[in-house]
Amino acid sequence: MNAQPKAKADQLIQQGIEEYETGKSGSAIESLQEALNIYQQIKHRQGEAEALENIGLIYNDMRNYVKAIEFYQQYLGLVRELEDEEGEHTALDSLGNVYYSLGNNIKAIECHQQSWLIAQKLEDVQEEGRSLNKLGLAYAAMGSYREAIQHYQQSLVIAREIEDRYNEAWVLENLGSAYSDFNNYGKAIEYYQQSLAIMQELQDREDEAWVLENLGSAYFSLGDYAKAIESYQ
Repeated sequence: MNAQPKAKADQLIQQGIEEYETGKSGSAIESLQEALNIYQQIKHRQGEAEALENIGLIYNDMRNYVKAIEFYQQYLGLVRELEDEEGEHTALDSLGNVYYSLGNNIKAIECHQQSWLIAQKLEDVQEEGRSLNKLGLAYAAMGSYREAIQHYQQSLVIAREIEDRYNEAWVLENLGSAYSDFNNYGKAIEYYQQSLAIMQELQDREDEAWVLENLGSAYFSLGDYAKAIESYQ
């Protein structure tokens, strides 16, 4: 393998990441695409996979989901060829997230189900729990709230066992939303309050605001307008 082209491609990868982190998404894609071309020419498969993953990530953040899927699919095919199970888990998780953003929940479930199975195989308990949470979200988006709650509860058990506080907070928030959709506002409030306490502990102000808004909606639906106003304020 010619070391000079690889060094150039490695440099372009780093440049692309730095451009992305400074908000220059268009330039970042150009740099990463150039790196990808070089890696493909010199048949450096690991470098090619890294470039494909990063290009997919940037397109996803730009909400260009069609292009994100295109690059994530290439990334998935390559990591499977390389028998890289961690890469396969990442690719499937990323694809599931994009399909969920597009509202294609059947495809999202398919990807997250496969991702969950790989996490189990790798004994990556944290990723197993997070995949279950994402499966719950996709089921909820389809209106399958019982399946959603089942997956959320499994995810919650794991989050608490391994003290994954951020995922615990989001699973609790998602359980609150599922019970709210069931019109069980008492249970919804119970879960929102637990989620809120963790968001405050983590000092996650943006997500704290989101939970407070949902809590306010639940109180409003119960007719407890004083509590609703307090949460909204």
